[in-house]
Amino acid sequence: MSTPQIIALVFAVVCIDALIVGAIVHTAGQSLRELSAAFPQQPALEGTPTRSFQSVRIGIINLGGSVHIAIDGNFLHLSPSWFARRLGMKPASVPHACIEVPASDLARAKTRATGLTLANLRPPSPTRKATIDLCLPAWAIAASLQLRAA
Repeated sequence: MSTPQIIALVFAVVCIDALIVGAIVHTAGQSLRELSAAFPQQPALEGTPTRSFQSVRIGIINLGGSVHIAIDGNFLHLSPSWFARRLGMKPASVPHACIEVPASDLARAKTRATGLTLANLRPPSPTRKATIDLCLPAWAIAASLQLRAA
């Protein structure tokens, strides 16, 4: 093979790989966009405690250490870090009433100080997806359930 043929082949492989990676990132970011569309950002109350760089899974996307979480009396606020914003995530504020924890994960959410717990978010609009799978730190689920019960 001549040098121009090798360069053309490498260029073609790089372009195809870039197209495939772009399609995967776009498809994977869909669940992130659904979350912010279903639960648009609301202003957090003054003095709301925030934990930075928490691990969250939204749908099939695991955002390890890429989300800042704040919990006030009305909402669980999710703010993306730089990396999560590049994937298409926008800030979201989930009302405590929309967070449902399956019974199998409820005990784990109350007893474990660390780790992730699965929650199902039920958007308030009937035109949106029935549930959005969200895996949050156990402290966030416990705090949200406590505020919902109060």
